[in-house]
Amino acid sequence: MARCPKCNYLLVLLEYRRKYKCAKCSGIFPQREIDDKEFREWNKERREQTKKEVRKEYKRDYYRQNKGRVRQWMKKYYEKNKEKVKERVREYYNKNKGNIKQVAKGKILKRQKRYYQKNREKINKRHREYYYKNKEKRIKKIKEWRERNKGKMNKYSKEYYQKNKEKWKTNYNKNATLPKL
Repeated sequence: MARCPKCNYLLVLLEYRRKYKCAKCSGIFPQREIDDKEFREWNKERREQTKKEVRKEYKRDYYRQNKGRVRQWMKKYYEKNKEKVKERVREYYNKNKGNIKQVAKGKILKRQKRYYQKNREKINKRHREYYYKNKEKRIKKIKEWRERNKGKMNKYSKEYYQKNKEKWKTNYNKNATLPKL
């Protein structure tokens, strides 16, 4: 969108006059001048983007061609500047702690989901085998847990039953269909 050179407000094109008009400061500007200026700005931005893309591509190609050398340089640099590198990593981690955890969690979850989809039968088979082998242990643990929490469970089940007693009766009566004689 074309903007006014004076006040930076949006310009409106008056096609029959071939001029842009500013609604704020009422300035009138030749269409060709404004279009040329916008094109130069757009072209400049595009060139900068292209330069960045070319640099990235060059770096990628260079790394692919010189993988061994680059790794050696990185090792040497790390050995010389171990403390600096570790400090920078700590600072970065502290600044971006939340983002790093969210991204990592999302990637791990996606990876786990893909793995589970591919290997569902194998995983389920492993689970069945584990539960079959440890059946006695699981039953023993469940019994122990029930013994420990017996009082709580009875209390909660009685409360739940008392709260919902009337609801169950009314629902049963409403939904019950009696046989016709």
